[in-house]
Amino acid sequence: MAAMDEYWVPLGMKYNPCIGGYFIWVTLPEGMTSEEVYKEGMEEGVWIMEGTSCMVPNDTSVKYNEFIRICIALEKEDKAVEGMKRLAKVFEKLLKRGS
Repeated sequence: MAAMDEYWVPLGMKYNPCIGGYFIWVTLPEGMTSEEVYKEGMEEGVWIMEGTSCMVPNDTSVKYNEFIRICIALEKEDKAVEGMKRLAKVFEKLLKRGS
């Protein structure tokens, strides 16, 4: 979470700290979609779970395309931080594209 605070929060990402469990849901800035982040992330060598992959069928109460889900159980810390740095580049690219 410290890496998210350092690399993502200044770019407009929001999240609720993980208290138990293995996943952190990250809210994307307005105008950025999880599908865009997924596509650009794959090009940077980072796989993320885009929000629509986690949606409950027929649930219209959540705009799943406005979220990505990060698993904190699979990677070692140094590799996870590297992935977050790479995703920060993706976020910067998408923010510039949207301007």
